[in-house]
Amino acid sequence: MMIARFNFYPPCPRPDHMLGLKPHADGTAITFLLQDKEVEGLQILKDGQWFRVPIIPHALLINVGDQAEAINHGMESSFLDKVREIAKQFFLLPIEEKHKYSRTVEDLEGYGNDSVLSEHQILDWTDRLYLIVSPEDQRKLKFWPQNPECFREILHDYTTKLAMLNELVLKSMAKSLNLEENCFLNQYGERAMMFGRFNFYPPCPRPDRTLGLKPHADGSAITFLLQDKEVEGLQILKDGQWFRVPIIPHALLINVGDQAEIMSNGMFKSPVHRVVTNSERERITLAVFCMPESNNEIEPVEGLIDEKRPRWNNISTVKGNFDWLAVGCNCTEEERLGGVEEVVVKIGISGFWLVVDG
Repeated sequence: MMIARFNFYPPCPRPDHMLGLKPHADGTAITFLLQDKEVEGLQILKDGQWFRVPIIPHALLINVGDQAEAINHGMESSFLDKVREIAKQFFLLPIEEKHKYSRTVEDLEGYGNDSVLSEHQILDWTDRLYLIVSPEDQRKLKFWPQNPECFREILHDYTTKLAMLNELVLKSMAKSLNLEENCFLNQYGERAMMFGRFNFYPPCPRPDRTLGLKPHADGSAITFLLQDKEVEGLQILKDGQWFRVPIIPHALLINVGDQAEIMSNGMFKSPVHRVVTNSERERITLAVFCMPESNNEIEPVEGLIDEKRPRWNNISTVKGNFDWLAVGCNCTEEERLGGVEEVVVKIGISGFWLVVDG
């Protein structure tokens, strides 16, 4: 079932005595919220405290409801803090200790910075730890830190929960388009892939001239981003303008990647985004990329192809996006998918969402 509710909140003479909506939890599995573009109002309760949910232009907000939590898709804020802490502890290690997990010439995994592909390449202002998480038999544990001691266990638990959330999101995306709920998952195959990338952005003396991460769109189907709790940096490109993505405490940010855009025949858009630097404070994040099985051909779902929305010529092989996830790419909003982008701008649903119920 899918139920839509339009809400109108008129001006209130006594906002200190009145609520627009009483405290509650959604009885759904997933709720999609299209917020007002200018006026805030939504708040979430976490650990006995109410937090405002800021407006992010051109984004949908996802709320994980009771049905999702019943099958253990929710994550406590204390657990997310543990994930942040293992990242922080690793990047604070002496450089000699971190180099034990350095990426080699033959490997895309491990600790390091950009792979240098040309003498004219502009490097990102960031250090990364890049790991294959699943399938589990593809993990190269020589790159998985043993300091802090709980690193491997926490990362395993976190990505196991994300795998369930990824399945729920893809099913909800399909149902939102009146499709059979497994139509996107059917292209995943039996050995879906998941990659984790820990990002450390140190203070930068020239943030006006240096980026933490170059403009790009994700080559994944779905990307989950655990942001720094205090320091912003992520920006999205829309209609030629960069918009900041504010921090929402205890929230996961979901980005729709190129694979989902292709499967949805452009209905969901894979947005171009970048990371700016900060002159005073460091920033640490964790991006987890979820992708179909290696070498699978990804193509638009038949139910989304008609005369008004013809089939894209883009058929993607997942393996072709693997290298990008490690080294990144430069692109503009127009260059990302070539001539199809004009269609996507007109019909696409913005691809940055937030899970606000942790």
